[in-house]
Formats: sequence, structure tokens, C-alpha cells
Amino acid sequence: MIGVVADTRAAEQMLTNLIDRVDNPRQILGLLGDELQAHQEEAFASRGHGSWAANNPATMRAKGHGRVLVDTGALMADLTRPRIDGEKVGVDSDSIGGRMAARGARGAPRRDPTPTPTPADVRGWAERVLQHITRGH
Repeated sequence: MIGVVADTRAAEQMLTNLIDRVDNPRQILGLLGDELQAHQEEAFASRGHGSWAANNPATMRAKGHGRVLVDTGALMADLTRPRIDGEKVGVDSDSIGGRMAARGARGAPRRDPTPTPTPADVRGWAERVLQHITRGH
């Protein structure tokens, strides 16, 4: 009879690391927060991925620039800074400024400051989370 001796220490260590990453979701939430932040920054840089109406000329003159939904920078800061809360990560999409922009308050056009990620975005995020869980990076 031929015997096979297997050293399982490396496999056991990999499994332990995998369990640690799944049991401690803060890193995963941080990774998703980074992805959400990049998505939101791109939304502001691209005027809602091209869906936000431009400011009217009087507004641009008053603000001194044409950046849509950017005046003091407070709304953009709220919507591009992810927050981890327990087992959730998100941006402050419930802020008064965000709600006003989405409704088109004070005669402004409706501009959703938190556009829904595309299916391709979500797939990419899921792949990066899976890679983090399985490989640790």
C-alpha cells in the first residue's frame, strides 16, 4: 500500500484567513465605501453621468463657476464621504440638500445626486469584494 502524506498547514491558514475576513466585515464595508465614493465623485465630475441639466447662466455668474450641485461643497462632501454604520455603508443621501436637488426645489431642474450604480458597476464591486474575501486584497 502506498501512503500519501499531506501537509495541510498552508490550507488551514488560508481557510482561517478567509473566515477572519468574512467574520469581520469592516474591511469589506471599507472596500465598498471606497467604491461608492469613487462612484459619487464620478457622478459630480460628470454632471450625474450626463443626466443633470446645466446651471442657468445667472446661477453660474453668481457662483463663479458652472459646477452643478456644487456651491459651498457641503452637499458634495456629504455625498462623497461614505459612512459605515454597523453592517451597512452608504452616503448621506437623506440630507436636505440631496432631497432638494432630487426634487428640483426652488425651480431648479431635478438632479438625482445619488444616481443608481449600473449593473456593470455592481458586478465590478462584487468581484472586488469576492477577491478581497478569497485573496485578502
